[in-house]
Amino acid sequence: VLNKNGTEERIIAQSKDISNYYHLVDRAGQKEEFYKNIFESAGDAFMVHDDKGRLIEFSTRLANLLEYSEEELSQLSISDIDDSSHSMEFSLRLKEMEETGCSLFETDFITKSGGKIPVEASANELPTSNAKIYFVAIRNTTRRKIAENKLQESEQRFRSLVENATDLIMRFDANHRHIFVNSAITPLIGIKPEEMIGKTHADLGFPKEKCELWEQEIDYAFKSKKQHSLDFSIALNGDLRYFEWQLIPELNAKGECETLLAIARDITDRKESEESLTESISTKNKFFSIVAHDLKNPFNALLPIAKNLAQNCSKMPVEQIIESAELLYSAAKQEYKLLENLLEWGRSQMGKIQFHAKSIVLRQLVQINIALYQTQIDQKNISVKLTNSSDIMVLADAYMLDAIVRNLFSNAIKFTQTGGEIQIRIAKENSKVMLSIQDNGIGISKENQKKLFRIDTTYKRIGTCEESGTGLGLILCKEFASKMNGSISLNSKEGKGSIFTLYLPEV
Repeated sequence: VLNKNGTEERIIAQSKDISNYYHLVDRAGQKEEFYKNIFESAGDAFMVHDDKGRLIEFSTRLANLLEYSEEELSQLSISDIDDSSHSMEFSLRLKEMEETGCSLFETDFITKSGGKIPVEASANELPTSNAKIYFVAIRNTTRRKIAENKLQESEQRFRSLVENATDLIMRFDANHRHIFVNSAITPLIGIKPEEMIGKTHADLGFPKEKCELWEQEIDYAFKSKKQHSLDFSIALNGDLRYFEWQLIPELNAKGECETLLAIARDITDRKESEESLTESISTKNKFFSIVAHDLKNPFNALLPIAKNLAQNCSKMPVEQIIESAELLYSAAKQEYKLLENLLEWGRSQMGKIQFHAKSIVLRQLVQINIALYQTQIDQKNISVKLTNSSDIMVLADAYMLDAIVRNLFSNAIKFTQTGGEIQIRIAKENSKVMLSIQDNGIGISKENQKKLFRIDTTYKRIGTCEESGTGLGLILCKEFASKMNGSISLNSKEGKGSIFTLYLPEV
């Protein structure tokens, strides 16, 4: 080899086999290509950034997600694509990675068009000697967020429905403890739902027999895994309430009953309607019984007498004709009395009798009825005493009040022995006007007193002189008294007599 002066020089050369080096370079290139393929083909998006937030590397999937070209995205930083206003700030992420080695967070990425995409990110610090760089795996959570929002909306609608339901909705565990109670419980028992959580009915102070019944039914539902129902009644705030209780087992994926849903519906109105219907049916049956039996019976005595009188009048002595006529008159009068009561009761049931309040001097009305029954009073030689001569006035309906006084007074005459006594007293008592009619007649047993004033029971008794009754008089008295905002009470002892007392509003 010649030097610059043209003089030949000798160069010593040393050779070295570098085939292994090329082999290593080739392997490193393959490895880089291998990881790059993973980086690009993974389902999640990836990026690498430094501690200033500058993007160093990213997957094509991230560019597509954010609607940027790869060249456009390479010019941006974390602050350009990450809306951390509702997430962890960038500086806090770096601090967390420095302390723990990783950071998990949710945030919104901003697309090129300004839209926001909810993502879940996992960031890790990569070990390097010269600078701090961070690897972030990004998962699009749009579908999950939509599902979560729908679920949340569904739960809110369900909770709104449950909380605004008029039915009591509860959930129990296997130990009879409340784990959910809706707000419908508070107006009924005065306890807030949160105060019931974790407690049994016994813990809350419900009656022992009710707790035992409820626990028995809850245990059966857990064991049978079948829905069933029961009706029960309980006194709440002084009122008897009726409930229909639906018990619904809630099963897990294994078919095991973990909790029990209980829905209690207040059926008090329905029960009262059923009772009212039963009473109406009983009233109808009683009415037809009276019409069929009592209205017919007097004719059994009246028709033979009338027939005999018609066929043999010319041959009968005057005394016998007079006796037959008196019997016919008595039977006809009794039939008329029954018919009159039936018509009055029927009109009352149909609402045909209207209440017209007016001021009435009670003493005058009583005296009119005494005069009306003077013949019967004289026949039985009964002494009638009316105490209190003051003109006390009541606010009442003249027709209804007259019907009450007439029925009570006629009953007193009917059940008083010959030579007996009836005392009538009028007075003021506790801002009410009191009218009592007392007799010293045959009285009424305690058992039969329970049958009075009711259409669904039958109680009739023959008077001391074989006087018969309709069985409707006292029922009319009670209904009329109620319409006039009054009441009737009875105090009686068998063999000692009875006192019927009417209370009415004072003028």
